[in-house]
Amino acid sequence: MNSAYLFTDARYWTQAQEQLDGNWTLIKAGSVDGPKDWIEWLIGQVRENLRIGVDARMLAYEKATLVCNEIQRFSNSRFVYPPQNLVDLIWKDKPPKSKAPIFIQPIEFSGVSAATKLNKLREWIRKYPPSIPSYSKRDTPNSKEVQEGTLITSLACIAYLLNLRGSDVPHNPLFHAYLYV
Repeated sequence: MNSAYLFTDARYWTQAQEQLDGNWTLIKAGSVDGPKDWIEWLIGQVRENLRIGVDARMLAYEKATLVCNEIQRFSNSRFVYPPQNLVDLIWKDKPPKSKAPIFIQPIEFSGVSAATKLNKLREWIRKYPPSIPSYSKRDTPNSKEVQEGTLITSLACIAYLLNLRGSDVPHNPLFHAYLYV
């Protein structure tokens, strides 16, 4: 199988049909006669000895394990994880990452300081109940089960929490970031 597929739900079907060239096949996830999602479709396509390239940064470990186990039930195919995103290797005219400055949103606009927001978030993390497995016979959590922090990936949430603004995303006061608190 040497093909390229785009999986999307109904929100993007029209746009995908207009923008994909003949090298791509649109798979309408969730359509009446289509697969529920890309995993259902992939499992239906599996043949012997396939090597399926996956960008490990885009797939949660648990989901990758689930899909690999399902694929291996039917064949000896497997996921392979190239060291670099394959799309990045062929995307020659990719725009450069923004180097636009980030600026502090003044308190008169934000209403609350970033320090206050961070303190409230840290307090919420401390109060969050530990993740004790349901099968555990212990009542007291061990150190691995107590919440230590949170990873925030939403650009709008990061901008709000830190009272920062940028211009990495056109027409939005956002910047590219991840935040671990």
